[in-house]
Amino acid sequence: MTIGIIVFMTSCGKVPQAEIDNAQMAIENARSAESELYAPEQFAIVEDSLNAILEKIETRKSKFFKSFGDEKTQLEGIVLLADEARMAAETKKQEIIQDYQSVLEQVNNLISENKSLLTQAPKGKEGKLALQAISNDNSAVEESVVLAGNTFASQQYISALEAIKTAHEKALALNDELKQVIAKYNKAK
Repeated sequence: MTIGIIVFMTSCGKVPQAEIDNAQMAIENARSAESELYAPEQFAIVEDSLNAILEKIETRKSKFFKSFGDEKTQLEGIVLLADEARMAAETKKQEIIQDYQSVLEQVNNLISENKSLLTQAPKGKEGKLALQAISNDNSAVEESVVLAGNTFASQQYISALEAIKTAHEKALALNDELKQVIAKYNKAK
């Protein structure tokens, strides 16, 4: 019986290094999937949890009777949480990519429509200057789309989505302005 107790005490007394390594590897996998950027809350929870467990292990290492059973279980939970953060980041990234592509299509349609509307707009003295300004703004939107595309190509998806949304808002405002000018002109006829 004494041998059994000694074996039990020594087996429980070892630092669960394999579980620590697995948890750290899972966190690195989550970091590689850019969880810090696309699932920041989940990733922070995982990192904070691991740090808390490591502190508990350090504290327990100084005790005479060491048992790391709870910490082993918690470290296994960290692996699961890190994997969930990684999957959440990948899902969020795909959502952002899809949103970007959808908004990009809308912007390109608006740019084309704006060019068509420019040909239909009245071209009187005052109108010519206004149309030139709108045309310049439409060209600026096209340039913004190119810059957003470059940002997207460099895999900075969040920044690219923000840039393309800004371009969309500007293109939509120009579209509304052109439609109002044309409607006003047609009504005056």
